[in-house]
Amino acid sequence: MVLITCIIESGIALLQYFEVIETSNDYFKLLGSFKTPNFLGAYLGIGFSCLMWFFIVNKIEQKNMLIIGAICFLFIGIIIVITNSRSTWLSLLCSMIVLFITSKKSKQVLKKLPIATKIIGAVLFIVISIFASKFLYSLKPESVNGRALVAKITLQEIGKKPILGHGLFSFSGGYNRAKADYFLEAERSWEEIKNASYVFTPFNDYLLIAYEFGLLALFISFSMILYLIIKMKINPKTRLGCVLLVSVSVLALFTSPSSNFLLMFLGLLGLALIVTFGNFKVFILRLNKHLIYGMRLSFIILALASFYILINKGIGIKHFRDYTLSNKKALDREKIISLSMFTYNHGFSDAHLGKLLYDSGYKEDGYKYMEKAFFISSAPRIGKLLASYYIKDGNYKKAEEIYRLNIATEPYRYEGQMDLLSLMDKTNRYLEFTKIADKIINFPVKVPSEKVNNYKKIANLKAKKYSKLINSLPDLKGSLSNGKLVNSPILKKALPYKIYLPPIDKINKKLPVIYINDGYSYIRKGRLAKTLDSLIVNNIIKPVAAIFLDPRDKNENWKNIRQELFLCNPHFVDFFTDELIPKIEKLYPVSNNRKDRTILGVSFGGLAASYLGDQVPHIFKNIAMQSPAFHTCPDIYKSYELKPKKDLKIYLSFGTGRDTEKQDIPMVNILKSKGYELKVDIIENGGHNWNIWKEQLDNILVYFYGTPELPQTNQ
Repeated sequence: MVLITCIIESGIALLQYFEVIETSNDYFKLLGSFKTPNFLGAYLGIGFSCLMWFFIVNKIEQKNMLIIGAICFLFIGIIIVITNSRSTWLSLLCSMIVLFITSKKSKQVLKKLPIATKIIGAVLFIVISIFASKFLYSLKPESVNGRALVAKITLQEIGKKPILGHGLFSFSGGYNRAKADYFLEAERSWEEIKNASYVFTPFNDYLLIAYEFGLLALFISFSMILYLIIKMKINPKTRLGCVLLVSVSVLALFTSPSSNFLLMFLGLLGLALIVTFGNFKVFILRLNKHLIYGMRLSFIILALASFYILINKGIGIKHFRDYTLSNKKALDREKIISLSMFTYNHGFSDAHLGKLLYDSGYKEDGYKYMEKAFFISSAPRIGKLLASYYIKDGNYKKAEEIYRLNIATEPYRYEGQMDLLSLMDKTNRYLEFTKIADKIINFPVKVPSEKVNNYKKIANLKAKKYSKLINSLPDLKGSLSNGKLVNSPILKKALPYKIYLPPIDKINKKLPVIYINDGYSYIRKGRLAKTLDSLIVNNIIKPVAAIFLDPRDKNENWKNIRQELFLCNPHFVDFFTDELIPKIEKLYPVSNNRKDRTILGVSFGGLAASYLGDQVPHIFKNIAMQSPAFHTCPDIYKSYELKPKKDLKIYLSFGTGRDTEKQDIPMVNILKSKGYELKVDIIENGGHNWNIWKEQLDNILVYFYGTPELPQTNQ
């Protein structure tokens, strides 16, 4: 059966080589029905060894059989060579040596050889092995260096839990996190960086056993196999068992037969042949009729169970896909979780399940499965998916952590760096942006491509743009954007705005947001961005975003239109509700809950704030007015007096000097009589100027967004 399937696999591989059949792999075209050329080569190598065993043991002399055998040897051998699988060549060599030393003639010849000849032969074998190793290294030095890095970090991790290991299925997540730490803790050479691919196996099953089960398990399993080989009785069946077991054991040094069902099956078959027909004197291994039947039955049960699991996995995947595709809008939580049981794939199935749950409205379950998937795999693809949902929910802090981890997990790739660059751009962190962009521009290229060239172009263009802004920006822990535009069909104007965002480690959910009329004046004269930054960094107020809207129209040479906008203009209200707020909530991590929104303004801007509170109380909960000038819109008094009390939290200030005291006292009286939640700041001899307003900003921010431990008082 093995020989027949080897011929079939060789035929498929040959058709793939000449591009008659396409493969689904972007990097390899010679796969047969396997996932990698190494597994194809490994299987063909075992088939080649079995073919040798068949001809040697049966002493085939018929001409027709010899011709057929030669054709098969040639056909399979050619495919083995073009797979360029070095581990297969070594496995094949070791299998040939096993067949040689287990034959009666070879044993007789070896016994007759003088000790000196044996020593010379051993030395020659070692020398040839060294030169062969150098030759094999020269074929794919990067691959060898990459596996050496995997072995180095894996051994370091084994040293942390040497006896019992880290646990079953722990390698992928644990190793890649350890590798990320390795690259985060110090600058590494390009030679190490370019070979640091994401892996879910150490390409060495002995390292895998030591990592997951400990050195004790490795020692026990190695000792048992060695004992069986040394003590077994040599006969045709045990020779075949040795060929299979040695082939898989050698392959396990350089690849992972444990991750391929067929190779594992052949290794277990070899072990079963040795145990069953090895004529062992130990009682539990002694050959008898019952043991033979028991071994055969166990092997059949194992094979059937394995096939059952594989078939059920395939059926489960089909049912899972069919259900999710046909019920996109109304997925049942319990059903998709139960259907996903047979879809395990190194965390990717859990990530897909988490995405489906989140998109179906089960947000908490969605995060649970995606976070679990990322923990057990540390796969950058899963991390990127999870980060995208964190960003969607305003948790930029966790998104940044994941992007930085992704970069360290695959330090030679550009995708993680571009994701982090995009996040820095989104949060207006121009200094960090230019640093990351400079790294991308000057970063070495492992595999040249148009995609990488585009990454470098994007980074270069934006770095030039933002480098001009850095020196002109205030010294903030958070960030203040450059000027942006909101084009308003309602107003038929283009209004500029800037946005302040707190430090990214403070953005772990959707932020409360303050919309500020006369925003640029608040930045220049009120120093509000610096005040916000200081209060947030010192945990005096909650993290909050601020939109600084400037009442100037780009379409009219930046004409000041504050009176047109602020004097009880219903179109300005529509602009806020239908254009500005939806745009901000789409672009930035700000809350869409009215309780988290504040409108702030000074003088006419304060009047506009009161008008917005009156007209759209379902949009704004918090109204902040500094010296509001109500005289231009006297109807505002009646509106607050005659309408039912609204659910508003209000701040109002005025001075008793040359300010708006006479206009504001009537409004204060109305608000108090209606029972509004109100804080009033009265500044003795205070005037209508920024020296007064600037000093009030701390109180305003603490009143609306003070942290729980700070006392808040109303006056």
